[in-house]
Amino acid sequence: MKMSDWSFRIVLALLPFLAVSPWQTVIRPPFYFGFFYFTLVIFTLLLLAFEAVTGKRKLRSHPAFILLSAFFIIYGVSLAVNWRHIVLDPNLHGLSGLMNPKTYNIFAYVYLLLNLMTAWLAYQMMDSLEKIKKALLVVAVSGSIAAFYGIGTIVLFMLGLIKELVFAPHIVPRLYGTATEPQVFADFMILTVPASLALMAEKKDRFSGLMVFLMLLAAIMTFSMGGWAGMAVAILAFVVFGLRRLPAAFYLKSCAVALLIVVSLLSIRAFLCPNYLFAFSSYFSKYKVWNLPKELKDYRQADPDKGRGVYNGTYAEKVDDKITRFFMAQTAMNMIERHPLLGVGIADYGFLYNEYLSADSPIKTFYEKPHNIYYEIMAESGVPNFLIFAAVALLALARALNQLFRRPDLYRAAILAGFAGLLVHGLSFGVMSHDHTFIALGLLLASGEDIS
Repeated sequence: MKMSDWSFRIVLALLPFLAVSPWQTVIRPPFYFGFFYFTLVIFTLLLLAFEAVTGKRKLRSHPAFILLSAFFIIYGVSLAVNWRHIVLDPNLHGLSGLMNPKTYNIFAYVYLLLNLMTAWLAYQMMDSLEKIKKALLVVAVSGSIAAFYGIGTIVLFMLGLIKELVFAPHIVPRLYGTATEPQVFADFMILTVPASLALMAEKKDRFSGLMVFLMLLAAIMTFSMGGWAGMAVAILAFVVFGLRRLPAAFYLKSCAVALLIVVSLLSIRAFLCPNYLFAFSSYFSKYKVWNLPKELKDYRQADPDKGRGVYNGTYAEKVDDKITRFFMAQTAMNMIERHPLLGVGIADYGFLYNEYLSADSPIKTFYEKPHNIYYEIMAESGVPNFLIFAAVALLALARALNQLFRRPDLYRAAILAGFAGLLVHGLSFGVMSHDHTFIALGLLLASGEDIS
């Protein structure tokens, strides 16, 4: 095995601890934003380049990276066109240092470049099916360790052994694992659970059932509705795509895992947190989108200023999460309507949020994202760039599906299922801010190649 292969495995192994999101709990300031992680990525890229120059490895090309190059360039054009001095709304607080306009714009653009390089690296490294299998094993093991850490943190908090959490509890303490936001960690679990399911089906690791249990339980304990939806799609897709190759023992193990999860949740309710199960019904109410028109009507009638008061970011009673997501999407649509070609500029959605409010939207006092990656791309870089992004996703999925039908394989199914789940989660979350999305993209592009 070449040096770059070993280096890339280290990149995968440390992913949940160094770069599951730009905001880490394991690595603290001043090493935020994937400092160590991207150092490892660049080191691996240099090893790969050396091996290519010396003839030890042959690099491959893929049309998706031409589209991704155009995607990156258009973001750059949008940044240049929208380069201006932003006078921060006086309601916005705490936007200093890195979070200042222009500084953060440049950072976000460079961060996008590093992530696109990571996707290219993952694609180049996965030049055989055996390497894909090993990569998924590494991701599953590291993900299960991170899940165990996250579950342990919540249990210790409930026991009173940890006095406070980085992410403040809402109805119940929400698991955030090695990230600082529950939905970020749930997003990472969407990638890792299908990988563990493939290992469990193939009986490649004696602890695969335990890994599935830990990661599914951790994902449930995040109380991320979008994460749950993405996970459901990922698991369903894995079962559908791998149906012909899943042995009967897989279903028996899956039932055992499901039973363990139920017992664990009931135990938490019985011994640690009496209202734990009540929280499920509360969070599930977010799925009832058909109630949104009535909720908006009640909200507007209850607030004489029609929501124009300052919103303090603490989930005030009159502004629940579903309604705020509606206003975020509405603001993004206003940006898209006024700047359809190039958007308002990378990372400028939050800075300009209060300028594009609808008449009844609450004013924000903090930097915000639209919680929808598709709206985010269109609002910040334009509709044409979103079409390029969609073309990349469809091309990658189509090629992966073609190879899966030609050569049925559970590991290809796991990658395809994980990426599909990430796309679903993208409807309620900005999945492109996180490095594992680009690892998943690189793996998907590789799985669509004619490799054995």
